[in-house]
Amino acid sequence: MIVFDRVSTTLHKPRRHTVVLDRCSVTFPTDRVVGLLAHPRTGKSTVLQLSSGAIEPERGRVRRSGIMSFPVGTASPYNAQLTLRENLVFICRLNGFDPKPVIAFVADFANLGAVLDRKFGAIEKDHRAEFLYSASYAMPFDIYAVDDNLVAGSTDFRARLDELARERMESAGFVIATSAPQVLKKYCTAFFVLKDHTIVEVGSPDEAVAHLGPRPKRGAGTNDEDGDGEDDAPAAEGDGLLP
Repeated sequence: MIVFDRVSTTLHKPRRHTVVLDRCSVTFPTDRVVGLLAHPRTGKSTVLQLSSGAIEPERGRVRRSGIMSFPVGTASPYNAQLTLRENLVFICRLNGFDPKPVIAFVADFANLGAVLDRKFGAIEKDHRAEFLYSASYAMPFDIYAVDDNLVAGSTDFRARLDELARERMESAGFVIATSAPQVLKKYCTAFFVLKDHTIVEVGSPDEAVAHLGPRPKRGAGTNDEDGDGEDDAPAAEGDGLLP
């Protein structure tokens, strides 16, 4: 489980302070696929960071059982000056994983054996996406964090990634933060909504949409920025954002 116990977090930006959570208490089950629905730029990336321990709350505490991933497909953990192989070794050891099966999986699944010894900052855009997503799912995390996009790449590669993600869902927890209701319908088995500085559980994707309501106009009480900028990511699977 991931337990938020009266968590408060405010994003501090130049000339602006925006509240993401205010004394929020909620539990995400880690034996299910959790979908967190939120309007863009209201703090869903920050909730993932709090869930994984990447950042600490200003007040309250977050407890988790198991190791949670960085957001699937993100480049933030990787060093541009290290090779793909060196990056995998470093990240695996940091999380207590054996790097050998992870490297072998990435080389086979994404057919990247020929580029594993190139620097991360020098690989082509297509190879970069294939590497980032296959590496994320190759590492045996207990819980996977997803910020909008579960898959990327060519049509064929996206289909293979979708199958791989579903395989991981059979044995690991997922927390998917998204602004696209169709993602909840397609993947999720537990449904939550981020609204008004708190998180509530609801019974279905339709209830999540109804509870969240239409997107407020900019300046009408919404956060214009999230903590890491990832709330500007496009909706997963090509699904439409909430109006």
